[in-house]
Amino acid sequence: MTAPSLARLRHNRAFKVWLLSTAQSQLGTALSSVALGFLVLEQTGSAGSLTLTLALSLLPNLLLPLAGVWTDRLGPKGLLVAADALRGGVQLALAAAALLGLLTPELIYAAALLNGLLGAMSGPAASSAVPLLVEADDLPRANGLLASFGQGAWLAGYAAGGVLVTLLGPAWALGLDGLTYLVAALAVGGLVQFRHAAQAQGSETALGFWAELRGGVSALRKSRTLTLIPGLALVANAALGPVLALTPAVMDNLGRGAAGYSLFLMLETGGALLAGTIFARWGGALPPHATVTAGLLLGGLSLAMMAGLGTFPALLAGSALFGLSVGLVNTPLVTLIGSQVAASHLGRAFALLSMTGSLGMPLVLLAITPQADQVPASTFYGLAGAGLLLAAAGWWAATRTEAAAYPRRTSV
Repeated sequence: MTAPSLARLRHNRAFKVWLLSTAQSQLGTALSSVALGFLVLEQTGSAGSLTLTLALSLLPNLLLPLAGVWTDRLGPKGLLVAADALRGGVQLALAAAALLGLLTPELIYAAALLNGLLGAMSGPAASSAVPLLVEADDLPRANGLLASFGQGAWLAGYAAGGVLVTLLGPAWALGLDGLTYLVAALAVGGLVQFRHAAQAQGSETALGFWAELRGGVSALRKSRTLTLIPGLALVANAALGPVLALTPAVMDNLGRGAAGYSLFLMLETGGALLAGTIFARWGGALPPHATVTAGLLLGGLSLAMMAGLGTFPALLAGSALFGLSVGLVNTPLVTLIGSQVAASHLGRAFALLSMTGSLGMPLVLLAITPQADQVPASTFYGLAGAGLLLAAAGWWAATRTEAAAYPRRTSV
């Protein structure tokens, strides 16, 4: 990327505000992700309640394709500001209820569902923000900066979350998360102007709402690779569900508590950050189909190690490897869609991908909730690992012909 590109980004106030507001909001989300698991355990003492809470927060992702169409029609700003303001209010109310001793499991479930709904309705708007803030030539560096700041915020949030929950309790972490949402709403509402929003809304609205959705589906039917990607994302995210939902209880049983879980999440994020660094340096030379296969294999093996050993060091090592595997799978899948789907259909294609991928986790969580307190977490880790290994074999067998014809790049 050229020096003029960096200079333009440095002088782009709207992008800088978006970058910082997004990063501080992700910091708050990381804090609350550590806190929420232990808040549920405080209230119920049940691993099943953990899985149910996470499932409820993810079910609204079924609405992502609809939200993608609304974003194209209305522009992102209003959706982003409204969703952040409402999520801030929900988190602050949840924190206040916890501090006042008024919190019940039902309130936690309701807040999880509402936050999930608000996140789903604003997700496509957030994904479309950067192209409306920077020039096309600046997109690679802008997205790289956004990813770097975001991963750094998650790492800091996981570290601070473990300390905060241990010393002060989970309610304070939820309250800080609520404040970061309000800061984001004020910053985006008052300081960010999305350029070319009217043009980006497009002329396809004349086709009708459902016709627009069908256009996104058709875009993912151009090749076997594209057709398989949503299903693969579903399997990969389904495997992630038991890891996120059951590990807080595992850490409690090992005597490591919130500090151990935050370290687990930090190492997982560090693995994903390493994957991002690999792609930033050598991405052009890595064949995407083969990289996805390698990532699935690594993910399956890391979960098998966590299931087989079950010790604190094994969980930490498995977390880092699993985070690396997630990055090795997700980035090539996004590259494949970006290189093979027309620009006019990218928003809907990515919304459909996110919806399908997100569906896998709540389905698995709802399925395991009745058994979560009776069956060891290692069993679910092992089943998730086996699913990833089978997905690796299926992906390789189904796409090897198209992989051989995919344009090879040798530059790094």
